[in-house]
Amino acid sequence: MFRINVGGTIYTTLQRTLIDAGGMLRDIAEQPDTFPQDMQNIPFLDRNPTRFEQILDLCRNNGRPLREKIPLDLLDDVEYLCITTRIPFRFEAGAQIELMNSTNGIANIAWILEVTLHEITIKTHNCKIIRCKHQQVWDGQRWSFPF
Repeated sequence: MFRINVGGTIYTTLQRTLIDAGGMLRDIAEQPDTFPQDMQNIPFLDRNPTRFEQILDLCRNNGRPLREKIPLDLLDDVEYLCITTRIPFRFEAGAQIELMNSTNGIANIAWILEVTLHEITIKTHNCKIIRCKHQQVWDGQRWSFPF
């Protein structure tokens, strides 16, 4: 078990959850003494605890779908914490992406129509609509799909 104080609220989670999230959360879990500590020697983050609670829930469900939209106001905290989970936090509806055809290796332009924690809806350059789970198209670094 691992405890972290975020903005005065103590959260308890598995150390593995923070390590798997990557970025600063991994660093805190692996080297807690290198971060500011509260009066009980618990690592302290000066961030909004309400948003962190949502981020922690997302990290706990990494690799498993959630059924709600990604709250866009979490992006600042996700980027600040350098979270590297496979859920594509940094993309939102309307974003233009390069979608790699994993069958023939050709890249095409596509647009994200909707991002949820459960699935992504993408419109390809030829107006094909693709609805799929994140892990089917986003590998954490690039978009690909067998057209």
